[in-house]
Amino acid sequence: MTRILNITILSVFLLAALIQTAQSEAPAFEIHFIDVGHGDAAVVVCEGEYMLIDGGDENCGKTVCDYLNKMNISRLDYLVYTHPHKDNVGGLTEVVERFPIGDVFGSVTAYDTIIFSSFMRALSQSGEEIIIPEAGYEFDIGSARATVLGPVKQSSDMNNMSLVMRVVYDETSFLLCADAMSGEENDILQTAGELSSDVIKISCQGSDEATSELFLAQVMPRYAVISTATRGDNVYGHPNDAMLTRLNQAGIEVYRTDLNGTVICSSDGKEITITAQKDEIQAHNGADTEEMYIINTNSDKFHRPDCRNVASIAEENRLEITASPRELIREGYSPCGNCAM
Repeated sequence: MTRILNITILSVFLLAALIQTAQSEAPAFEIHFIDVGHGDAAVVVCEGEYMLIDGGDENCGKTVCDYLNKMNISRLDYLVYTHPHKDNVGGLTEVVERFPIGDVFGSVTAYDTIIFSSFMRALSQSGEEIIIPEAGYEFDIGSARATVLGPVKQSSDMNNMSLVMRVVYDETSFLLCADAMSGEENDILQTAGELSSDVIKISCQGSDEATSELFLAQVMPRYAVISTATRGDNVYGHPNDAMLTRLNQAGIEVYRTDLNGTVICSSDGKEITITAQKDEIQAHNGADTEEMYIINTNSDKFHRPDCRNVASIAEENRLEITASPRELIREGYSPCGNCAM
């Protein structure tokens, strides 16, 4: 119990340090993909202007607000809710109640759920008007330019009503796909101009119904970020193995909030640097030291050889490997809770 408590305290301390370091170095452009479990929440920062995109589910309002406070954000220039599902708008009611907001962008204003109705009521009470941008709409965040790529047309599937944006800062670019599925991806492929981007935020927590090979071939990203809960904490089994295989075969470096925690992409206009919360924590605990580990190929957990759980691994699921924890995590494995670093 003491070790778990120490790790938790270290996690909080290093997350604060991660934010503080990012602020002290003051890169001109950043996107913070906040770890909100199964859902999305991202903060775009450019030259003192701030845009929040989604806010996780109804349990994530405090998490998002606390993160904004740690970033010393007192006002949001833009608030974007990509579509009305609860894992995108659930946490935004508290954000609207606690922060002054400039422009609000969304794709729909009507959706019959208690959570979305609560969010709409909070916007109304704060006096905010909602802009429903069409594909091709552009606006500036500092010197960065955001272009709305979708939705291109109406759909009964709210995922395919996702507000998809491409943000360009100097020579670097970021494609934020919300929960757009194959239908909206195909619409965007047929109507959008430039799609190539250095970083892609993967659709719908890594569903196999999106991020097609054709779409990836047009975007050609170097990095992918997946915002999702651990597989044991989401009923969908995201991220999907087939989708991960597509990313791997395309040579794309993948970051996942379930494995890496909050992910920060920083740009100086030429190069992109990616910092991950859990990587920082692991760096303080020998994350780059190669050792022998036992992998359970059924659960995708890795164990130290003396872990008590090793004895229960079936022989056909047991794999011995010499690697560093960081390498194993990058390969999609996660540390066993009983022998976590």
